[in-house]
Amino acid sequence: IESDADHRRSLTNLLSGSGFDVVSAVDYEAASKAMDKAVPDLAVISTRLGKGPSGFVALRAFKAGGGKSAVALLPENNFEEAVSAFRLGAADVLVKPPRAGELVAALRRGLGQSPEVPAAAPRVDPPASPGGGDGPAEDSTKEGTSE
Repeated sequence: IESDADHRRSLTNLLSGSGFDVVSAVDYEAASKAMDKAVPDLAVISTRLGKGPSGFVALRAFKAGGGKSAVALLPENNFEEAVSAFRLGAADVLVKPPRAGELVAALRRGLGQSPEVPAAAPRVDPPASPGGGDGPAEDSTKEGTSE
């Protein structure tokens, strides 16, 4: 769940390319609708979403709904938010933008697989927006099949 369209697209491309089936959501409402159909085993949840309930609410709902493992993405290195994410059930917490290898490794650990982290993994930086807008996306277009 990521409200920024460029970050969501970058995360979707990374995870799809790493062998994960991905469904992306722009906000809590879109994620909740997707989870009504099927709760994924894994979730990547930004703690600060552009509109509606926060990612902390989404994390709580994911875990309460039977989700197995979640990685919380923090906008900055914030100890209190990291502790909150762990208390709500996050298996791992990373600061945005996460290094690609760290994110994939965290998700694989959540599945009980070998993490295999590349030593110098690049960050998952979104491409620069043509208009320079970094704000939240307005649509909840799904990209893939399971987050």
